[in-house]
Amino acid sequence: MYSFDDDFFKTEYNNYYDLREKGLKKEANKKLEELMEYFDSLDDKAKRSICYELCRLYLETKEISELQFPLLHRIIAILAMDCEENKMPQMRWYYQLTGDKKMLKRAFEQKKDDEITIYLMVESLLYELWNGALHMPYCCLLEKEKSDTLLNKLREILDSNDLSDEVIEEFEYYSNLYSDWWKFDKDLSAKGFLEWCVKNKRDYKWVKEYCFDKD
Repeated sequence: MYSFDDDFFKTEYNNYYDLREKGLKKEANKKLEELMEYFDSLDDKAKRSICYELCRLYLETKEISELQFPLLHRIIAILAMDCEENKMPQMRWYYQLTGDKKMLKRAFEQKKDDEITIYLMVESLLYELWNGALHMPYCCLLEKEKSDTLLNKLREILDSNDLSDEVIEEFEYYSNLYSDWWKFDKDLSAKGFLEWCVKNKRDYKWVKEYCFDKD
């Protein structure tokens, strides 16, 4: 059973999940509707207590696999107010629920020693680098200034934290890849990035595949 300070919410929330697990969708939706009516009747302190516990269960311990929209809508509204006061981990939770990258940056600046926030920031930076290189060797989707900014931010985080070998390897991969791309971009004699990489003996996957096909 999920535990909440509010006994009525705890009982009814667990009853709702029992109905869902039994496949009684209509009854479960009715229970959720009643639960939301009760939630809306609570004072601000009680709402926040439930909201924070739901965030912990869903985003940190992963004990809850889903937040239904009526709950999610209310939680985001409460977290948005907390974000105005730069509260943590509420800003991180807001990002996790909405994908608002500006809020992730604010959360990271507010508490740079929060392990989950660090992980999310690294994940976000690596994703942008991955997306920028998605169509290589044919084109780069990032401007040099942007790729440099992303790599510099990632380097700063790596220098200040003990992160996994996998993250370090990904950083080194993209650092080398973008460095090579901008070198190629200045080489007026190069016909294409693939040919440039072959000529300069780079071992990216698509270079190996090209060389294999030629053999």
